[in-house]
Amino acid sequence: MQRIKSFLGWSFATFFGMAFLGSLLSDSPVGTLVLLLWLLICLPPINRFVQSQGLRHWIWWKVGIFAIGFFLIGSTTEPEAPPAAIVPPPVISSPVASESPPPNRPSAEPSPSPIVSPSPTPSAEPSPSPIPAPAPAPVVIPSPSSTPVSTGPIREAVSGSCDCPYDTDRAGRRCGGRSAYSRPGGNQPVCYFEDR
Repeated sequence: MQRIKSFLGWSFATFFGMAFLGSLLSDSPVGTLVLLLWLLICLPPINRFVQSQGLRHWIWWKVGIFAIGFFLIGSTTEPEAPPAAIVPPPVISSPVASESPPPNRPSAEPSPSPIVSPSPTPSAEPSPSPIPAPAPAPVVIPSPSSTPVSTGPIREAVSGSCDCPYDTDRAGRRCGGRSAYSRPGGNQPVCYFEDR
């Protein structure tokens, strides 16, 4: 029985010793002192010394010291506050009138050069070089932003609550100040010219 008590005493002392070393890194001095006290009362040499001095009911003293230690650790630790909910700020987006794509301009491709094959006899007459074809003139397409826009709506809305030609767009979204038709801020709806 004595060997079992000694084994359990050293096991608990080792456990509390490791916890004590870990608590040295924390910022809780009360918890560190309580763990040191628990380590000391579990060590078998200290238990033998106390029993040799004739202290009666040593086991109840140990239970009381453990209970007081639990109370001290529990009263000095602060409860963790729940994490604060991070609320993102509301995103206010204003639709931007889309720009028309730049007009297609044909790229100037170099004309292929004729393949010269080596001939055994030199020719006195030079070969005619190909004449490059003139490049077609670029087609200029007027953009809607460059044409004048009348002050009134281009076409009357179906329900009268929207300056755009239709109450909804192709995707079914509302027309008006919050639609893709409107300029930033929801003022002056922009209607497409093909809807006239």
